Order: sequence, then C-alpha cells, then structure tokens
Amino acid sequence: MHRLLAALAAATISTTALVVVGPPAAPTTVAPAPAAGGGAATPAYPSLCTDPFPDVACTHRFADTVHLLVEEGLANGYADGTFRPTAPVSRQAFVAFLWRRAGEPTPTVDDPGFSDVPVGHPFRTPIAWAVEEGITDGWADGTFRPTIAVSRLAATAFVHRSLGSPSTPLAPTGPFSDVGADHPLGPGLAWAAHHRVVGGYVDGTFHPTDPVSRQAASSFLFRSANLRTPCERVDDAECFLPYPSSWSMVPDPFSDTGLRVDVDPRSLPPNTDGDPVIADEWMRNDGFSPGTPIMALLPGVDLTQSGAPPITDIQASLLPDSPVVLLDADTGERHPVWAELDSHADGPEEAVLIIRPGVNLTEGHRYVVALRHLRDGSGELLEPVANFASLSGGDISSDPATEQRRAMLEQALTDLEADGIDRSSLQLAWDFTVASERNLAERLLWIRDDAFAQLGGAAPAFEITAVTESLTDDTRRTVHGTFEVPLYLTGTGAAGSSFRYAPGDLGRHRLPARNGTYQARFQCQIPRAAFGLGIPNPSRLSLYGHGLLGDRGEVDAGNVRSFGQRHNITFCATDWIGMATDDIGNAARILDDISGMPTLADRSQQGILNTLFLGRLMKHPAGLIADPAFRSSGQPLISTAQLAFDGNSQGAIMGGAATAVAQDWTRAVLGVPGMNYSTLLDRSVDFSAFLPIAEAAYPRRIDRLVGFAFVQSLWDRAETNGYANHLTDDPLPGTPAHQVLLQVAFGDHQVATVTAEIEGRTIGASAHEPALADGRHTDVDPLWGLPAVGAPGFTGSVLVYWDSGTPAPPLGNVPPTTGADSHEDPRRMPAAQDQKEAFLFDGIFLDTCSALPCLADPA
Repeated sequence: MHRLLAALAAATISTTALVVVGPPAAPTTVAPAPAAGGGAATPAYPSLCTDPFPDVACTHRFADTVHLLVEEGLANGYADGTFRPTAPVSRQAFVAFLWRRAGEPTPTVDDPGFSDVPVGHPFRTPIAWAVEEGITDGWADGTFRPTIAVSRLAATAFVHRSLGSPSTPLAPTGPFSDVGADHPLGPGLAWAAHHRVVGGYVDGTFHPTDPVSRQAASSFLFRSANLRTPCERVDDAECFLPYPSSWSMVPDPFSDTGLRVDVDPRSLPPNTDGDPVIADEWMRNDGFSPGTPIMALLPGVDLTQSGAPPITDIQASLLPDSPVVLLDADTGERHPVWAELDSHADGPEEAVLIIRPGVNLTEGHRYVVALRHLRDGSGELLEPVANFASLSGGDISSDPATEQRRAMLEQALTDLEADGIDRSSLQLAWDFTVASERNLAERLLWIRDDAFAQLGGAAPAFEITAVTESLTDDTRRTVHGTFEVPLYLTGTGAAGSSFRYAPGDLGRHRLPARNGTYQARFQCQIPRAAFGLGIPNPSRLSLYGHGLLGDRGEVDAGNVRSFGQRHNITFCATDWIGMATDDIGNAARILDDISGMPTLADRSQQGILNTLFLGRLMKHPAGLIADPAFRSSGQPLISTAQLAFDGNSQGAIMGGAATAVAQDWTRAVLGVPGMNYSTLLDRSVDFSAFLPIAEAAYPRRIDRLVGFAFVQSLWDRAETNGYANHLTDDPLPGTPAHQVLLQVAFGDHQVATVTAEIEGRTIGASAHEPALADGRHTDVDPLWGLPAVGAPGFTGSVLVYWDSGTPAPPLGNVPPTTGADSHEDPRRMPAAQDQKEAFLFDGIFLDTCSALPCLADPA
C-alpha cells in the first residue's frame, strides 16, 4: 500500500492542482441521532476516521483516500482549508499525474508542439512526455488547451493509453448508450469499464463530455493503479476460484486490516433470470469469514492418493510434509484443516477441492494456502496450475493486471519459504485475509449499546396480551405478550427489510440508525413447581432459543416444559426474526438471488437485539415480575436473581452469537449446536426442502458452492461463526466472559456434529470423557483439540456427546440419512436436563453419566 501512496504523492502537483482521492465509499463512525428522551451509545470501536476538510466528511463518498493522503502528509487541499471535491480538473493537471506516476521520465523532445504550451510553461515537460508516449495529440488546431477541464472520455483515454492501450472486447453497441462502438475512443472506454476504472450512470449513459471533478479523477486514477479483472489470475479453471483470495481485495486505510473486499459482480454467477450479484454490502468487509471454506478446482486430484488431511485426521495437516497447508502469515504457524472433494459435483472434472478450518481462523490475520505433491487416481503427480506456474516462475507479462497479481503472490511465496516450503514444489498457492473483529461485530454491538443506552435503567415497555392456566400440565401458566425494542431496520422491520442508515451515509463503517420501535412478541411458560404448595416458590429464569425458521411457540414443547417443571425454571422466548417462520419466504428469495443476503443478516441481528431486550425484561425488577401474570396471591412466581440461556438447533447456532454479546446472562447451554452455515447446509437433511430453489436459480453446482461460501461473510454477522472467537473468554467490548455447555447429538441428521467440534475447539471448551464408546467416533484421535474435563466441580466450558445409537455421520459433505435422527434426543433426557440445570445456575459441569459415555434414548 505504501508504494501506492508514493505514486499518489508524486502525482500531487500543488494545492491548486489535482489532489488524488480514492475509490467510492468511506468509513463512518457518525452515530444516528438518539430518540427523544434517550442518549446514543458510544461506538464500541475507536474511530479510524477524522474530518480534515469541512467539505469531505467521513461519510463522503470519496473520503477514504482524501483522508489517507492527509494522514500521510501527502495533500493539504486549498489555502482556505477546503478540498473542493467537485471542482473540475484541468487537462494539464491530469496529464501531469500520469507523468508523475510513470516516474517523471524525461521526454526525448522537450517541445510538445502545441502553440499554447510555450517554453517556460509549468506543465511543458509532462505534456511533451504525454505526446511522445502517444497519450495525447492535442486538438486539430494545434493547441492542447491545458487549462480547460478534462472531459470524462478524454481522461479515460489518457489513462488507457498510459498503460499501453490494453485491449478488451467491445460490445457491438459499446459499453454505454451515449458512446457508440464506432467512437474513436470507444475501445479505451470499453477497457476502462471492463476493469471498473470508470463507471456509468444508472440510466446506462457515460456523459462523455462532462468535466472530470477532483473526486471523480481520483477514482479514475486510483482504480487504474489497482487494476482488477473479473476473474482470479492464479488459476483460470473457474472464475471465482480459488476462494477466498487477496485478488478480491484492495487497500483501505480505514479498515482494521488495511484492506477491503473488492469483488467484481461479473466474477460471480448470475441466476437463471440473468440477475447479477449486487455485492455492495460484501464490499464493506475488510476480509473473509473466520470459518470460510477455502476452495480450488484441480481436475483429477485424488485426495487419498495425495495423502491429504481428511476429516478424520485434521491434525495431519500440521505435519511437515502435509500436501495441504494453511499458514498463518502473521504468526508463522500452521493452522489445522481438513480437505475434501465436493460430493455434489456435477462431474469428476468439476469436483471442487474444499479445505475447511478445524478451528476458526484468527480475525484480521492473513493466511497462505499451499497445495503440493497432489496426485491423481493413478498416483501420478499433478502438474502445477499453468497460470500459477507462470506467475511464480517469473515469466514477465505486458499485462498490468497480471504483473500486479505476480507482485501480490510474491509475498505469499516468501511466507511459505519461511515455513520451509520450496516454491518449486507448489502446484498452487495464494493468500487471503480474515475479517477483523470490528467488521464482524460492530453493527450488532452498536445496536445493542445504542438501544440499551436509550433504555437507560428502565425495563422495556411491555403488555400482557393473554394468560392461560392449566392444572395438569408441567406448565401451570402460559403468558403471551409484546414488548418494545428500538428498531434499526427499514420500514416496519418486516421480513425482507434491512438496516436503516442515516441519510447520505455511504461509509464503509456506517452504523444502523434507529427507525422507531418494533413490537416483538413473547411467550413464557411458568411451571407448576413455581406455585408451590399454596405458597409461591419463585422459579428461576431462562431464555429459550427456538429451532430452524420456527417461532416463540417452541417454548411450549414437551422437553422444555418437562425441564422447567423438573428444575423449577420459567422459560420465555421471542421469535428469532430474520430466521423465524415469517422469514421463510425471504429465505427462499435469497436462494433465488443471493443479492438479498443482507436482509437476512440484518434482520437476524435485530432478532438478537430483541432477545437481549426480552432478557432485560425478564431480569428487571420493574419488568415481568411486576405484572400480575407473574404473581400468585400477590407474591412473585419468578426470581430475577439470575438469567440463563438455553437454545436448541438454530437456537444454538444463533444463540452463540446472542450469548457472545449478552450482558444479562453469563451462562448458556447450546443444544445440538453447530455453526457456519456454509458447512452446515450441505450436511443437513433440513436443507433438502430448500435445495430445489437454489438448483433452479443456480443450476451449476460450482455456482451454488461459490454462493454458499460467499454469503457466509454476511451470515457471520448473525450466527456463532462470526463470534466464536469471543464467545467465552476474550469477550467483545462491553461484554462479560461467558461459560458455554455444548450438548451434541452423535450422528445428528440436521446439524453437522463436526461443526460443534470446531466450535468447541474455537471457544476453548473441554470435552466430557469418555465421550463415546470405543469405535463410535470415526476420527483417528476422537475429539482432538478438546482436552478432557477436569475434576468434579469443573467450571469451564464443555462439549459433551449424547449417543442414541445413530450411525456415525458420513465423511463427505452430504447429510446423514441412515438410522433414526438423534437431533431431538438429548434435550428429552432427564440426565441431560440435570446437567444443564447445574451448569446454568451453579456454573459447574455435572457428570450425570457416571464417568461413562452419555447415552440418550431414541425418541
């Protein structure tokens, strides 16, 4: 990035000439205005942005590179303190930038041949150089007209010619409706549009004669210094592979990683309606998912012949001679992974190699992928990927984008050599950066802190809408109601809505703005035990997280009622909007066009906020306990001394994210848990009902696989995968540490147990041992990376398997289908409920299995 800054600095001629600014969009830490009567929160993360110019605020579309130049001391703007981003740029200033970027070469002939560029003209040398290089030939009357504003089309032509006039196929009608294919400058414009050096207007026009403003010129110039083609350059077997890759990132001085995602929509597959992926929200990310699948296409590879680390022996990836290596470039250490070929491939030549982390990656770190010694089915070594071999072997190209990719790859190769991996042994290598903590958590922490700041010390407003009594069930009283939560979504917050941002806020670190209030619904189940023998025996409190696309009514399930009665616990639940029954239609629409993924991620974060507010309502002395529905004979039926969280299935997948930001509870049980939907979908029988929608929209399997991987970077904002590194210790800002109990159903057909083990390793959990009977687990070293639980009274986080006799899950990325599904068995077991109660309310792990494997009776 500093080489880029130096080039930009060299192009700054004076404070009255062009001062370069960067690509569109900018960070912001501007808080939304607080609601009446409340105060907005302080952002959880310190600002990376200041306002050096009164006319270029942090929310300005072109602010980031202006700010970068100021911070680096490379630009100062005008004498009055302004930058004047909309002021036009002269032809002489634009040409001078290109000359400075080229290293200020001395032209052979000093005279450019223009009557209006005489001896002594301050820009005579840059203009003479531009003529000699064929960048410009001036006007027909022999003038250059140096002081007039450079037009959009002329500036595009200058940039194109300065790079050697690289070619790009021109559409028959040209890239824009107002610049025909036969226009003399059409090829340059086609090239610039293809590489996203320039963009048009929403009506398909380019406005070729409009003057170039200082901010627009900056975009032209920055992007031409950071050329991108739609497809990754190290391998041309598939456009978006390998994934993820540094090729899809550009410098960003105001992100925590110093980078941001920059994905060309043309590199992503459109759906069958021809709708391209609108990737704007992804391009606010400063890296990729900490649980990302790492993918490449190497036709003919045989992982068994190659000795690649399998799912059953993840630790083999750490051996010195492993053919699949994931290197943390920030620490120099190898990261545990397993490799698998896509079991759903359309054919053997399209079987993508998928490398999956056995522990979540570290936020903000850069990782290098190395593939070597890979063999085909007959045991023959695969040839190095041709493009990679060319890039790593030093074959110099005249293509600027290729040379840019070579320079990027060189650092990865150097990192691998430091690990003892010779570049000559490599068949393919590349690197990528993981999203920062801020990038993953900032929005959810902001709406949490802002909402609770406005609430102050009060309880959320609520209303009881129905109370029903039963004298026979485990639940004596069911209470329905609504409660108010600050809304941060557009419109009414209905399914399909997304975060609302302050008007004009285009920044990459923009924060959601409040949009009134959301009426969330809740349901509570008060057990018979709370009523005692004529004298109330106040029950303890726990939130409940419901399952896949369900609703709050799951709190009335038999296992929840029996658990509540057995241990005198009142459970309350709200709809986990974003992934609730009302969201089924929107989920289907996203499978038809993944551009809609931000709506699911955003509404799910509002759903987490709703859950946090329900927790506060349960725990507050002026909350539920103050209402007659939660009292008997004037005495309270609940105790607000403690609040716990218990969630199953989706309630565990999203419950981990909620727990990671929870301030009102510190212990959670995540039943039949997992994380990382990009891993879970293929391995779940639940997804079979939705798969036909995705297949119709994206018929090619590779396209769906790429789509699932890509959406994970947004899904992380609302599920455990994005928060696991901070779920227990190392808590997020303003958040206490937590203890977590993972109760896993062996052979689960709906939530892949391998992801529960990844979660356990990531959160630093210990494992109950013996976990399973000998031979049940297929791994070489069952529960590798999960130390055994200590002595009785253990107070750390724990993973415990409950075994119903269901066969072990298959090893590929396919769902289990043999035997009875064990998914709902653990939660029904009295011994599992006793284990949960001791953990939630006493903070200890209770071995209710008598030092034997925990067995669950099939339903």
